[in-house]
Amino acid sequence: QVCVPMGEPAVRRRKGGAGGKEHNHIDEVEQDDDTKPLVDHHDHPGHETRHESTAVQKRSVMSYVSDLRHLEMEDVYRYWSILRDWLSEVPNLARKVTCDLPIPFCSGAKHVPITPEQAEALEKFIQENISIPYVHEEHFSDLMQLWRLSFPNTETIPLRQDPQWKRLGFQGTDPATDFRSAGVLSVRAMIHFAEVYPSKYKDVMMRTHGLDAEQSYPFACACINIVFMLTDLMKLRRADENPSNDPDATVMRTGLARMLERNDKAFHDLFVICMIALDNEWVRVKGTYMTFPFILKATKEKIASMLKSPQLRSTGAAADLMRVSLYDDE
Repeated sequence: QVCVPMGEPAVRRRKGGAGGKEHNHIDEVEQDDDTKPLVDHHDHPGHETRHESTAVQKRSVMSYVSDLRHLEMEDVYRYWSILRDWLSEVPNLARKVTCDLPIPFCSGAKHVPITPEQAEALEKFIQENISIPYVHEEHFSDLMQLWRLSFPNTETIPLRQDPQWKRLGFQGTDPATDFRSAGVLSVRAMIHFAEVYPSKYKDVMMRTHGLDAEQSYPFACACINIVFMLTDLMKLRRADENPSNDPDATVMRTGLARMLERNDKAFHDLFVICMIALDNEWVRVKGTYMTFPFILKATKEKIASMLKSPQLRSTGAAADLMRVSLYDDE
């Protein structure tokens, strides 16, 4: 076997000619590059060499990999968002300006700033719901509505201060005392839970009535805790109370504003999702009254992660992020 120096023509000899005579045919082949086949297809039609096939495959794979490398992450996330929640995304695509990627894909990504309409929806929600204390004189009718939704077959009507309120999961005989931390928004959120998701509400509420106090948690107090947790994480404040400039809280408020623009009950839905998530965690770890604070803390971490996610654009997305089913047939 003769090694042909690089840069020199390769000499190939083959037998040929009539009468069996041997003739030396010299084919000069130009120096190959990575893509030029050794055999000319015009001389040997229908015979593709292994080298050419491999080269074609290599070019195809490398071209595909190169295309992937140059694909903008903004495009990846845009397609993913449309598939996941396209109904809510369609109105936003036309005004999408900046890169909006999940943290694992783009650590320095910024959230799309809210529109004037979204800011107005958020401010309206805050003005109507935040920092409004519960007082029996104004809101006891709401509390009675909650009682009737919770116990539709009970004829007994509790007084403003009554031991029966403990049946719903209040700590004492006067619910107004428990409502101090989150105000009237707690009552409204619980009513929304009972009216819109009655089956889930009944499941969660009745689970708090365990065989004994050790095997249950106070339902109403848990609901109030979740409402306070949501407002505290997002630092929801009235305009005259200097809303927080905390970056995480700003991101969370942005997500809520987007949802409120399309659904004025978005906060209430978030509350329901978080409450179901808390109950799911209670069931998963076989919680007790003593372990409830730890379960609440673990749930808070999940809620914070959900609220900061750029995927949070609808109730359905929030439920998916928290791995919660809002309906029994899901």
